[in-house]
Amino acid sequence: MATAIRPGQESGSDPRLDVSRLSGSLGAEIRGISLAAAGPEDVEPLRSLLTEHLVLFFPDQHLTPDEHIAFGRLFGDLEAHPNLSMDAERPEFFELRAEGGAGAIADEWHSDLTCR
Repeated sequence: MATAIRPGQESGSDPRLDVSRLSGSLGAEIRGISLAAAGPEDVEPLRSLLTEHLVLFFPDQHLTPDEHIAFGRLFGDLEAHPNLSMDAERPEFFELRAEGGAGAIADEWHSDLTCR
């Protein structure tokens, strides 16, 4: 069961955000922000929450590929995967599927781009 954390209880908390801890050791659900409209002023509060909770979930966000890319770029440069065929228009946006069969490239544990 998630426990709501009131603004100001956490270091780096932002009063605009509703943060619910999901477990004792990691994970938080974040509400009160539209990732599609996020800007540079949102980076530090989110980075602080990521440092504290290690995994962040943003429910009910329905981003287009371009909005997803714009949000990711707020945190730094994005990379394309060197071993996957990509959308030429958006090489940093790709999908890994784990559905079984010959086309499934994510059926086994993997970690993306750690070699880079």
